Amino acid sequence: MKNSAIGVPVIVLCLLLSGCLASGGDRIKGEDYLLGVPLEGSDEGSGYLGEKESEVVFQLKIGEGQYLIRLSVLINWKDEDPVDEGVRYVNEGDQFSAVITNGDNVNICSNSINMEDCEGRLYLYLDGDIVDNQTLSLPGTYSVIVTLLYAGDQYPYYYRSEVLKVEDTGNDYRWSVDYTYVDRNL
Repeated sequence: MKNSAIGVPVIVLCLLLSGCLASGGDRIKGEDYLLGVPLEGSDEGSGYLGEKESEVVFQLKIGEGQYLIRLSVLINWKDEDPVDEGVRYVNEGDQFSAVITNGDNVNICSNSINMEDCEGRLYLYLDGDIVDNQTLSLPGTYSVIVTLLYAGDQYPYYYRSEVLKVEDTGNDYRWSVDYTYVDRNL
């Protein structure tokens, strides 16, 4: 009991000397950016793209006094079933790409191809660590762009014949976006 009575004042004294309990002292690097009201949101939708077509599916405007904390994108698609023309066909996967960009400062890209008879999934994540990356506090518009890079065609199972090929011209997809940003103006 005697040791714990001495230990508490020693801990408080150490904290005071380190500046952790000081009022108004020096702030840690980037602390000014961490002040503000966090705002969250989400959006989702669906679309259709032909091969090599792109579409802007989401935009988030970051104004003066705001900065992005997190932006995540999920793209899902299911390729069409193989055709049945008396011969078993193999359906090549479709390849989608997604980009998060705000012009010159941020460009994050990922792509994925689905396996036969499987759903394709693509996940993209932007982590806005404002202390290390101050470009995320610049005003601008963040855009999410989806592209169908390749629509896989269908061929007979035992031989690849261009004559018997069933051309795939595009695919449906679903997208969802979740984001968090801080507004220092509120």
